[in-house]
Amino acid sequence: MPAIDPAADPQWDRFVERSSGRFAHAYHLAAWREVHRRAYGRAPIYLGVRDRDGQLTGGLPLVVHGGALRGLAASLIPGRSAAGARPRLSSVIRGGPLGDDIDARAELLRQACALVDEGGYSDLRLQTDVAGCEQLVPGLRAVPDSPAWLTQLPRDPDELLSAWRKQSRNLWRNLAKARQRGVVVRPVRSRIDLWRFYRQYVQAMSRHRAVPRSWLEIRIAHRLLAPSGRCQVWLGEYQGEIVAGAMCLSAGSSFEMLYAGSEPRANDLRPMHAVYWHAIEWAIATGKTIVDWGTAPLESSLGNYKRQWGADPVPSFQYMYAPGTDPPAPPSEAPAVDTGDSGGGLWDRVPTDALGVAATIAHRVL
Repeated sequence: MPAIDPAADPQWDRFVERSSGRFAHAYHLAAWREVHRRAYGRAPIYLGVRDRDGQLTGGLPLVVHGGALRGLAASLIPGRSAAGARPRLSSVIRGGPLGDDIDARAELLRQACALVDEGGYSDLRLQTDVAGCEQLVPGLRAVPDSPAWLTQLPRDPDELLSAWRKQSRNLWRNLAKARQRGVVVRPVRSRIDLWRFYRQYVQAMSRHRAVPRSWLEIRIAHRLLAPSGRCQVWLGEYQGEIVAGAMCLSAGSSFEMLYAGSEPRANDLRPMHAVYWHAIEWAIATGKTIVDWGTAPLESSLGNYKRQWGADPVPSFQYMYAPGTDPPAPPSEAPAVDTGDSGGGLWDRVPTDALGVAATIAHRVL
């Protein structure tokens, strides 16, 4: 199996940057190998395809999940057993197969499925914007997924403001309100600043009953990717208090609005609007052409929120491969937790810091 060490291969990041725009994401970059290894205990496996001249024409990072710990966790759930629990493979968030052509993508998918067959993994799960993968390899199954939302950026931010003033009056008023109320946006300047952002993000995930990404992932990603400009974290301040924050990643011409959160008591200030607009201005100034807002159901409040920023839905897919069986339904990117109490109950009483620590354990085990 032609595995690659992306950190030692100078072609890897150049290939990812060249493939950006729709299908390549920051999770494909070589630095994410170290981010995942330090945060979750296992480095991704990187598969590659080369042409006759040795030039990289395709790449696919795969993460190993679970194993013995996954089986133990399963045994704690009523009706589940640890027996036969095996690790599984998945793409790094939306880090699906990158290829210069269909033949390169097909070869990557064949390698990934063969790795499942030969390596004793339970199944393979890929999340990507690449269509038609199920037609390239026998046994690979397509699973419906929510669309991704992309905003095409002009060269001048005033073009966006002018369009929103005419077509998205609510967004225009919210941006004006944030500016008039004096919300100030600035980059993080220290590890303490980064932790302040993380607390905002974890609190937002807690309100949605969802498991956040781990603090280690956030801290290491910022440390490794911020110097090259591929990771940006901004804070929204009001009268000296942090009331919002967002972490964004970029690869090539694509810019992803990744993790964010704000203080509910400051909602009237519209701090997230101020932070997002600052991020968009930065993206345009640095030559980005696409803002990727992530996935959301087509007819949902989250989808409508993304739409008001000029985002259009584009197809996104999940593919699954499990030898000889029908694979289970895919988990969401941030799995929701059933508290058994519509009012929140115990979940709402979990301290923010404890939830952040639990996120690392959950992502390692499950």
